[in-house]
Amino acid sequence: MNIQLSGIRDDRRFRALTGLSKALSGKPARIFGEVYEEIQEKIYEESVKSGERKRKRGGGRWS
Repeated sequence: MNIQLSGIRDDRRFRALTGLSKALSGKPARIFGEVYEEIQEKIYEESVKSGERKRKRGGGRWS
C-alpha cells in the first residue's frame, strides 16, 4: 500500500492518516533526520576507534 501524502489536499484527511496537521508534518521528519545522523556519526566514530572500518564513511567498494 503506497500512499502519497503530498497528494492529500485537505487537512482533515491528512490528520486522519498521520495524526498531524499539515503545518506540523515536516518538523518531526527534520528532527528524526537530525537524530538519525547523530546516531550514525557516533556509530562511525566508534567503529573507527575500534579498527573495524577500513574506508571513510560513505565510501563503498570499487566495482
